Amino acid sequence: MLITFNNNHFTMYLSLLFVLTWSCGPSVAQFMLNYPPAIGTDASTEMQAPCGGFDSGMNNLTTPSINLTVGAFPIQLASMSNTSQWSFRATIDETIPYEWTSLMNVVNETGQGSFCVPEARVPADWAGKAGLVQVVQRTMNQTLYQVWFRFVQQIND
Repeated sequence: MLITFNNNHFTMYLSLLFVLTWSCGPSVAQFMLNYPPAIGTDASTEMQAPCGGFDSGMNNLTTPSINLTVGAFPIQLASMSNTSQWSFRATIDETIPYEWTSLMNVVNETGQGSFCVPEARVPADWAGKAGLVQVVQRTMNQTLYQVWFRFVQQIND
């Protein structure tokens, strides 16, 4: 059996092949740091450690941010990945490479959508100091980073 194609059929089959190849390719897992808001979010640079491709702002303390309490603060996230491992770390170092302090054990999350870590804590002696909090999402395909800064204001009892 011989199958013949004219130009219209050939173009249609190439287009269909392209769409199927593109749609079956690896997906890009992303997340949003809803609260506190991240320094910035850009899906094309989110995989760049340590700040998702953005300047940490540690050298520019006039940059606005949310001041969080040392005692306990929530972290609200939205994930577009089905399975993730989350790390929450913080530093008061002003230059790279930062010395990170883990805020809690790794959190394993399954399913897309929003979730909240109700009480993240940094060391009490960081009160009144500028710092960075880093959220790291590890998925099957990649590792993504977002941060916010200047978070320590006072101890919340």
